[in-house]
Amino acid sequence: MYYLLLSITFSAFVSITMRLSDKHIRNNMTMFLSNYAVCILLAILFGLRVNTSAFSEGVIFPIGMGLISGIMYLVNFILLQVNINRNGIVLSTTFMKLGVIVPTIMAVVVFHETLTLTSIAGICLALISVVIINQNPNEVKNQNVSYQFSLLLILLAAGGFTDSLANIYDKCGSASLKDLYLLCTFLFAFLCSLIIKTYKKQRFTFADLGWGALIGIPNYFSARFLLLSLSQMPATIVYPVYNIGTIVFVTITGMIFFKERLSLNKWIAMGIIFLALFLLSI
Repeated sequence: MYYLLLSITFSAFVSITMRLSDKHIRNNMTMFLSNYAVCILLAILFGLRVNTSAFSEGVIFPIGMGLISGIMYLVNFILLQVNINRNGIVLSTTFMKLGVIVPTIMAVVVFHETLTLTSIAGICLALISVVIINQNPNEVKNQNVSYQFSLLLILLAAGGFTDSLANIYDKCGSASLKDLYLLCTFLFAFLCSLIIKTYKKQRFTFADLGWGALIGIPNYFSARFLLLSLSQMPATIVYPVYNIGTIVFVTITGMIFFKERLSLNKWIAMGIIFLALFLLSI
């Protein structure tokens, strides 16, 4: 439970730090570059324990999965930053965690796993919550509102797909090369950030580098402690507690420190989301 609580805390601090950095960042790719550079260093210092004999099992798969995951990590961070700016930290984090329905559906389609009645109910409730969030009688529907809601849905899909990649590696990859997979994920995310930064000709600023480093620390340790939690506790306990715990942490922080307020329908939707995440895990 100790590792799980740490994972929740660091996961929440990723969103919180991005919210704090919003007014200070000039070049987002420079920030992401710094973020992933820190993740790589931490992965080497704390996580990389690859037995050379494990290389006989083949490194192509973890490297290939790391490439795809790295690209998606960067995409998720960009989407999270955009959503926090437009939709606030609470809704953005909630939708990102709601992406758990994507790997659940993929597990059925790709790995032919059987959905339980509770999982089906969880997926249905998740979809209902999405509809409720988009329905507010006190808001006049306009193009801007639709655009903001679309951003949340894209974040949900991207986050869910990224979680699915981790699930694919867990089922098909070598356990002894998980650290290599994690390192490659951060490495390729770093390289993608560097390519985009170079193309956009963004300059380095101390603010961008500093905030990126601050985001990189919780970013790495959140992933690391989540893996350690899964090695000690059942996934059916880890994932719902991790997702719900992060949402609660960020929601309280957003309301107290960032003065974010949710309408009644959004509170109802968030309650349904909590129930949906719980049902998806049992």
